[in-house]
Amino acid sequence: MAGAAPPSSLERTVTHDGRTLKVRLTRVNTRAPEFEVLVQQASGALVATAAPAERSYLGTVDGVPGASVAAVLRSDGKVEGLIAFDRGGTWQFVDSTVVGTRGLSQPATYKWPSATDASRNVTVVPGQVGSRTYRWSVGYDLANRWFSDAATVTGSVARALDAVELNTVLLQLAYETDARLRPATGRVIVRASASAEPYAGYDSPLGDVREEWRTAQADSGADAVALWHGGAGGGGVAYLRTIASDWGVSANGGTGTPWVVTRHELGHVWGADDNHTNGPEGATINSGNQFHRFDGTELSAILRLRNDRLVRAVSPFEVVPAQTVPLPPYAALDLVIHQTSGTAFSFRPTANDHDANGNALALAGVASRSQLGGRLSYSGNVVTYVPPAVSSRTTDFVRYVVRDSTGRTATGVVLFRVDPAPRPGPVSSWPAISVADATGYALVNAQSGLRMGRSSTGALVQRGAAGTLTSFKVRRLTGYAIRRVGGGCLEARSDGAVVIVRCRAIAAQRFRFVKHPVTGTAVVSARFGTCLHPDRASMTSGAKIRHRRCGLSLAMSWGVRAPDVSTWGPVAPAAGQRSLVQLGSGRPAGVPAAASGNSELLIREPDGTATRVIIARNANGTYQLRNALTGRCYDAYGTGPGGQVGTYSCGTQENQQWRVLANPAGGLSFRLVRGGLCLGVTNRSLGTGLTMNACGLGVGVRWRIDT
Repeated sequence: MAGAAPPSSLERTVTHDGRTLKVRLTRVNTRAPEFEVLVQQASGALVATAAPAERSYLGTVDGVPGASVAAVLRSDGKVEGLIAFDRGGTWQFVDSTVVGTRGLSQPATYKWPSATDASRNVTVVPGQVGSRTYRWSVGYDLANRWFSDAATVTGSVARALDAVELNTVLLQLAYETDARLRPATGRVIVRASASAEPYAGYDSPLGDVREEWRTAQADSGADAVALWHGGAGGGGVAYLRTIASDWGVSANGGTGTPWVVTRHELGHVWGADDNHTNGPEGATINSGNQFHRFDGTELSAILRLRNDRLVRAVSPFEVVPAQTVPLPPYAALDLVIHQTSGTAFSFRPTANDHDANGNALALAGVASRSQLGGRLSYSGNVVTYVPPAVSSRTTDFVRYVVRDSTGRTATGVVLFRVDPAPRPGPVSSWPAISVADATGYALVNAQSGLRMGRSSTGALVQRGAAGTLTSFKVRRLTGYAIRRVGGGCLEARSDGAVVIVRCRAIAAQRFRFVKHPVTGTAVVSARFGTCLHPDRASMTSGAKIRHRRCGLSLAMSWGVRAPDVSTWGPVAPAAGQRSLVQLGSGRPAGVPAAASGNSELLIREPDGTATRVIIARNANGTYQLRNALTGRCYDAYGTGPGGQVGTYSCGTQENQQWRVLANPAGGLSFRLVRGGLCLGVTNRSLGTGLTMNACGLGVGVRWRIDT
């Protein structure tokens, strides 16, 4: 099979339905370092077979900036490939002839993600793809039924490898463009003997291929395996969320090159479910499998599983250089919530888009009207949307175009969840929100996503996170005083300005936190009854903070983010026998009177050694808490939220290791090493059992140590 190297570039002219396109192709490497071709003999032995030089290609389409091409130069000298158009419609071609099309009609409308599992109903967030491209290896197992079929490759190893390499480069066109995940062909096994293959009868191909590659092929290095078994109907099955494990296999039916079913089944291996969120962008790879692209919710699941694998001690995926053959950008689904009829909202639809070549992206255009008649305009990368009048919660949408720095384009979809405009009444009637006295708050604008903070010139502006410049201490007085950690308090002026000045006990430096009628928290001047917002509802970093009459605009909504537990400082308590007192009730934690052995822990009246704890420091800086009566240690029986905490024989396990932290709202918090939750109670009543709770500023997870 070995021969001369194919040309580094190719051109073809492809015609379909009176439309002629010229494609330009550049040879690329789609083989993993462990690539090899093994042909199974009648004896069962796998014999290595020489493969031809690399002959896979990626490319562009003249005059169609949203299209891309993948192809192989087959062993018979013909070029077979796929043109993928904007939004995923495809032409499959051989030389100049189109032999199949798929997904050429786009949906007339789109719908909000609606999976029963709510955790799926999210799209890609800004920066989630990252700046790196990762290679993953695909092992191929070509069952004899597929290999010998007259409509497939009729027993030709050369034609079988044509099909394998076509499939890999077609996978690359979707997985690398969308996710910066570059598939590469690893071990290829050709089952030339029906009597020797491990799939006799094809009764359980998925389980059989898993067992084969877990045992006999354990040294393959494959991150995923595709069995082509040639079954009628062309369907497939796979183990879900199993990439880079010995369960990461799929079984794929059909004759010819089963690229359509294989892209779908490998999507399962990568974490996308069937009809993942019921097709918000139409029939994408795992939601109908017509378009050669993933929707934003499918891609979000894939990237989360990728990140899970990347934190292993040894990453299974190799970082490779960004793709040099020009590919269009990926325009990710945007899900915009908390929209109310008639209230303008500004956002950046390109913020969660990305480009496999690493090129910069910019907004090229957006429709002036949404599907339901909402008005849209844009400046730079910022779109402003004025929702239409609706009588009940409704989904609206608009399409936009993103362009990379080379001129390649992609069309994206924005879904808006629109509600009727509320009638909240005067700001004095908006419900108050209690904020715990603490240091380290961030005030994040709901529209721009930027933080309130001090500029280099001392002005109060919105900006990106910047340490103490965007960190505040909140203290409840006659109203709330908001003091920057680096010094100075917020003060509202009569001209609408908000400044950072020397702290004083005056009304202009007092604020209220109230529930914004749409979402989040409004910060209201106690003196003027007005709401803080970026000037002119700006999306720009550096825009000054001002105050004016309160309204429904999300520019007047803020997220009041308590300091994350990862920023809480450690405390070194004195060793010895102490009382662990819950701040909510002022009573200690302890075991029941006369307890022995393992026991529950609860809040109770002081009772000698039953409510005393011996604190001992572990070698890793954590602490062991041992009840003085029973000699047993505080142990999280369940490390999830609400998990019971009792006493158990002391050991070195992580569910007995506690980090002692200074809670920003006062007192101490005990954070468990396993799971990262905090020791606490759900109410202040005597007899309340100790449980694991989310770490926060609430009194339920705050304690003091008494001597």
